[in-house]
Amino acid sequence: MNQPRRIVPEVEPLPPAARLILERLPRARRLRVVDVGANPLYPPPYAALLAGGACDLVGFEPDPEAYEKLMADPAPGETYHPAAIGDGQVQRLRLYEHSGFNSIFDPYLAGLPFHGLSGWEGLRGTLEVKTLRLDEVPGLAPVDLLKIDIQGAELDALKGGEATLAKTGAVIIEQRFFPLYQGEPLFAEVDLELRRQGFRLHRFLQPTARPVASSQSHRFRRRQVRDQLIDGDCVYLRDLSRPDLIGTEELAQMCLLAASVFYSHSVVAHLLDRLVERSAAPADLAEAYVDALPADLRESRKGRARRRPGETELRT
Repeated sequence: MNQPRRIVPEVEPLPPAARLILERLPRARRLRVVDVGANPLYPPPYAALLAGGACDLVGFEPDPEAYEKLMADPAPGETYHPAAIGDGQVQRLRLYEHSGFNSIFDPYLAGLPFHGLSGWEGLRGTLEVKTLRLDEVPGLAPVDLLKIDIQGAELDALKGGEATLAKTGAVIIEQRFFPLYQGEPLFAEVDLELRRQGFRLHRFLQPTARPVASSQSHRFRRRQVRDQLIDGDCVYLRDLSRPDLIGTEELAQMCLLAASVFYSHSVVAHLLDRLVERSAAPADLAEAYVDALPADLRESRKGRARRRPGETELRT
């Protein structure tokens, strides 16, 4: 019988500024990523770190076909479990025609008047799965980045992982703004839970939007006319206004994540300033990081007065 083949797309290497942080920023251990819903449909945002052997990954994927693909050719540092993360209860997992839509929820078909978003809701089958709470998984912590994409069950995973998340620096989570499933928690509920656990919304990563269906749908260019926001990955960070509540190692790992996963350059410089204050980073690293960025990201005016760390520019 033919074994499933894991297709690994070409991954761009880490850019020079990110490599600088990886090489020069002191850290006590390797960065650790946990991916809940690790179906290998697309390269994950941490792909460059993983390809460069710069992080350890623990992934959870209950779809048997997707799990077999993950296990076809795992790299050193990758560990996968054929398990579903959730509230610890037995759930019925729906396996849809497009495996990226697998969910414990039924489709919200009445609410999908969108051009180009159909055909995924046919069932391939179902699985009865005993979900695991994140806090019950032995040896999982410390977790620096938690990535979650489990089609509506994200809130259950967060509530079952409070102890695990207590020292996690960043969460990348798929948030839904318009329902795809019956009864799934939407953005507001998930955002409240993350804020309760000490995280703040930082940025969106490539949100998905679609044109609303009409008699004129065939006349719109779908890639240009995307009016309704559907969902998308959101980056949440520990509250940067309270650095006193974040440990030094957590700050350092957050800095590496900002430089190499979601490319938030001002966050990198901010965290380096905090680490320098704690004598935990070279004093010149923030300046060297900005020097290593592409020229179009740097201020070009000469003689600009240097601001003190933390000082902001007010404009009206």
